[in-house]
Amino acid sequence: MKNASFTLALGGGGARGIAHLGVLRVLEREKIRPVLIIGTSIGAIIGGMYAQTLDTHTCEERIERFFKTDFFTKIGLDFFVLEDYPDRHNFLDQWINKAKRNYILSRTITRESVLPETVLREALSYLIDEVDIAGCRIPFRAVATDIRNGDVVVIKSGSLTTAVAASSSIPAITTPVEINNRLLVDGGAACITPVVPAKRVSSDPVVAVDVWKTIEHQKLPSRGLGTLLRAGEITQVNLNRLLVEQADVIIRPAVQHYSWVKFSLYKELIEKGMTAAEKMLPEIEKIEKKPNYTANGSLNTIFKVFEE
Repeated sequence: MKNASFTLALGGGGARGIAHLGVLRVLEREKIRPVLIIGTSIGAIIGGMYAQTLDTHTCEERIERFFKTDFFTKIGLDFFVLEDYPDRHNFLDQWINKAKRNYILSRTITRESVLPETVLREALSYLIDEVDIAGCRIPFRAVATDIRNGDVVVIKSGSLTTAVAASSSIPAITTPVEINNRLLVDGGAACITPVVPAKRVSSDPVVAVDVWKTIEHQKLPSRGLGTLLRAGEITQVNLNRLLVEQADVIIRPAVQHYSWVKFSLYKELIEKGMTAAEKMLPEIEKIEKKPNYTANGSLNTIFKVFEE
């Protein structure tokens, strides 16, 4: 196994991020090891698992076991998928969807989150061993967002589980995680694919894995909430595209059309990641050979990035 002179930046995207494991499997097969892995949300989960084990098959086994547990079934992630296109559903579908929306809205208005932080931590306990980040076998960083002031926080020390929990704490779904007097939520709130944080903390080239969704032409939502959510999606997609373009190599697995909760398709998603990584191997090999590389910090001044 050889260390390759690049940082691997793994982006957020829910279940689509399992494709990261396919990318890592190709690198593992080719005996290419990044000098640093930095992840946001699901990218932090997969990145943290691999940085700890250096074995994608062990990671896949842990994921498979977790998805088969009663605990995962009880979480009911499918419950949080909301659609606002009534012409796509029969009457029962529309009624269920309305009931779900009202329940989620009432919970987010009257409580800090729909699910307590303990649920997220218990889920992570199936996937990640409780160790200090410094104990990872590859240097690892998790990216979170300070919900108080919008700072991008790159977590480099302390509990690996706590760092990953902070990076993957979806606003309103799970409660924020407090670290060093910061109240942290999902890194995707500020930086979906952590290219800029990667360039801030390392002078090595960045290979980014982008698993965020794309915007397709769709019938306009029938209600104001749907229009509001749609506008937010457009902002996220455009910002993510702009930031990802700052990477030296971009790997985009063909997973944009998968739902963020379709974890049951993990084998298919891993294959998508492998296919995309294999296509980009020649580009990765080129950046390995670049001497005295200096990162381009063109957008570094836009984001307040703190390493803690």
